[in-house]
Amino acid sequence: MRVGKEGNHMNMLYQYVGYAVWYGTFISALSAILAIPFIWMPSVWHYSIAGIEITKYIICIIATILVITNVTITLH
Repeated sequence: MRVGKEGNHMNMLYQYVGYAVWYGTFISALSAILAIPFIWMPSVWHYSIAGIEITKYIICIIATILVITNVTITLH
C-alpha cells in the first residue's frame, strides 16, 4: 500500500514539474516574441520591413515548436 502512495506522490511531482516547465517555456517564448521587434527596430526597421517579418516568423516557429514539444512531454 505504501509503495502505491509514494508512486502517486511521484506522479504528482512530475506533473507539477511538467507544468512549471511548460509555463516557464510559454512565458519565455511570449516575452521573446514581444521583445524581438523592439530589439531590432532601430537598426533594421528603416532598411527592410521584410527582414523583420521573416525574423518574427522564425521566432514564432521556434517558440511554437518549443511549446508543442513541452505540451507533448507533459501529456505523456
